[in-house]
Amino acid sequence: MIEINLLPPQYRSVERTPLPVFMSLIVGIVLVAGALGALGLVIEAKRQAEEQRGNLTAERDRKKAEAAVVDQLEAEIREAQGRVNTLLNIAESKIYWAMKLEQLVRILPPHVWLDSIVVSQKQGGGELRLVANARGTGFNRLAELKQALRGDTNFFYHFDGIEAPTINIVQAPKGYAEPEYLNFPTIVLPLKRFDAGTGR
Repeated sequence: MIEINLLPPQYRSVERTPLPVFMSLIVGIVLVAGALGALGLVIEAKRQAEEQRGNLTAERDRKKAEAAVVDQLEAEIREAQGRVNTLLNIAESKIYWAMKLEQLVRILPPHVWLDSIVVSQKQGGGELRLVANARGTGFNRLAELKQALRGDTNFFYHFDGIEAPTINIVQAPKGYAEPEYLNFPTIVLPLKRFDAGTGR
């Protein structure tokens, strides 16, 4: 049988979506929107993490390059310091004998004179050997001579001591002011040994 609704449209009953279906639709939309929002957050977090990783990687590479430059500079400094130490060692151990002998003559006591001067210098050592004489016969003359040599820092800097084991009393020839004088046949001043790289 066919039913015909003759009521005007405004009075007709309207067909509506069943409430369970409508609620399911709303819940589905909310879940999809939430999933999309969560997906957006995950994507943004991933982008930020990748950006931070890139920055940290770049900083690590930059610091590594700077560390390599610092290591190279330190190596160059060590090499340069080694050359400086070598030059200082050479300068410390090299003696300008003309100046040294001039200092020796200048600091000799007035009652002392020299018969001979022998210089020997080689790698790692050497000596200055003197044969000297002094007016009078008092043994304090040798102490005065040693004190004069040691007392001049510029002269004595390169030497390691004074060895004078022998003293002779010599009969003076005619014409001398005194009948006898002292002779020091073996006055030895050993050179200091300078260690490479330290100058000492």
